[in-house]
Amino acid sequence: MSYSGQEVLNHLLQYGMAAEAEGQLPAQLEAIAPLEEATSAQMSFVSHAKHLPKLAQSQAGLVLLKPEWRTQLPHDVPAILVDDPYAA
Repeated sequence: MSYSGQEVLNHLLQYGMAAEAEGQLPAQLEAIAPLEEATSAQMSFVSHAKHLPKLAQSQAGLVLLKPEWRTQLPHDVPAILVDDPYAA
């Protein structure tokens, strides 16, 4: 099953999570994958600061991360900012 980035955002909001889009959300996501393995058709997340350096090399189509890490996000990687990316 696939979802758009907007659908992912809507689901998070529906479940009461404070979530905010950053960048152009992808039209289609097919799976979830580790940050270093994700493709443009996959979503990933960063739940610990030690993984932030991996963002620069990631090909993920969408990344979930904490709002305070917004400045670490490469300009071409769309994100959903959420307080607990792991739970999201």
